[in-house]
Amino acid sequence: DDQSHYVYQERIKRMCEQNGQSLIIDYNVLVIHYQILAYFLPEAPVEMLEIFNDAAKEVVLLMYPRYERIITDVYVRIANLPIIEEIRSLRQLHLDQLIRTTGVVVSSTGVLPQLNSVKYDCNKCNHVLGPFLQMPGQEVKPGSCPECQSKGPFEVNMENTLYRNYQRIKIQECPGKVSAGRLPRAKDIVLLADLVDICKPGDEIDVTGIYKNNYDLGMNSSQIF
Repeated sequence: DDQSHYVYQERIKRMCEQNGQSLIIDYNVLVIHYQILAYFLPEAPVEMLEIFNDAAKEVVLLMYPRYERIITDVYVRIANLPIIEEIRSLRQLHLDQLIRTTGVVVSSTGVLPQLNSVKYDCNKCNHVLGPFLQMPGQEVKPGSCPECQSKGPFEVNMENTLYRNYQRIKIQECPGKVSAGRLPRAKDIVLLADLVDICKPGDEIDVTGIYKNNYDLGMNSSQIF
């Protein structure tokens, strides 16, 4: 910064002191110093955040080589996106983009385990397949066994499968932003890793995340973060 302080080095230090996983990056810093990153981040957030996460973990392990014994992943969280979208203004053009919105939490589930990295056992030859990285709303399964060439059946190898914390909340438009005679709109948000239990019903929150369309056979389709 202007006083020659290593801002993010200090943030990493505080994060590690708290055994945390989230490193908050100010989007305005990217705009000033790394314009190319700031340009591509909102348009291709999945790919860019993977790069950011890998780079952040590399720096953390350089500073604290044994930190991986405590935390396996480090996540970069983006703050202060300049444009705040209203919940009712979210459309198809926002899908798969990094957006920011605000609302009131109206409901939340408990903290549940979600498959993160899964391995499968081939029931015919007992070969272990994987790991397969799982994405929210998608289940990745092996097509065939590379050892015996069979197409299954496969069973989850519980001993070598990794889970992460998962929570679903619903946010609704703030009462002051809803015109008279209109019902408030709502969206579901999926919280992962150390973001679970960060808020409770009744809290007014500012959310930055990737807007996605998740297909659910029981619920038809729904748009979530």
